Amino acid sequence: MGNKNSQMDSTAPNEKRLTGSVPNVPIQAGPQPVDKSAVQLWSLMCNEADGMLRVTTKKTAGGTEYLLDGHGKLGDKNATFTWINHQTMEVPDFTIDELLPCLLQIKGSNFDQSLPAGQMYYLTYNPQGPEDQQMVAKTLPSSGNGIDETVFYPYRWPLTNAVKSAGKHIVFEPKNAEHHFLAVSGNGEVSLHMRPHVAFWDFYPNPSVLFYMYDTGVRN
Repeated sequence: MGNKNSQMDSTAPNEKRLTGSVPNVPIQAGPQPVDKSAVQLWSLMCNEADGMLRVTTKKTAGGTEYLLDGHGKLGDKNATFTWINHQTMEVPDFTIDELLPCLLQIKGSNFDQSLPAGQMYYLTYNPQGPEDQQMVAKTLPSSGNGIDETVFYPYRWPLTNAVKSAGKHIVFEPKNAEHHFLAVSGNGEVSLHMRPHVAFWDFYPNPSVLFYMYDTGVRN
């Protein structure tokens, strides 16, 4: 007899691990991810591949950072990140359905096999970029300096009014870039999107900043 569990896990995400709900599918918001969980971030905006956030082999102009896009597939190594709870950080008091601050880490060899085994990269932004800044994966100095640039404040955003059935998504705001959010466009471009300067509770988010998170159930 075949392994029933392996058949269930072969294609679609386990609904219980999705951090939100889609129309007509009553999936409850998931719990805080366990530290060092392997997760994938799914954008409904991107129609390419499975719409998963991934690290590409393309680099910034003249730099060593790697660019991201939204063309990843479910289960791909270059679209799977380690969620690291950063519990020493103070959680902002404006978060909705609070999650701990986190870092999103990935092994360099998961997206570029020429990189040394075990070399870690972290999602962050390029501060020299335009207003909607580039999102990149970069290494940290051995001293640990610069870690604040890689910290995100994630929180679930419940949509209201005309899209009540859309449920809760996760929004990622970098610690050092207030009023900016991780975003994916319809063609898969990834940036740090600046929201309008309006009262936080009056801001209706651009759908490009809304993510579902799939917790694979694996710890790295």
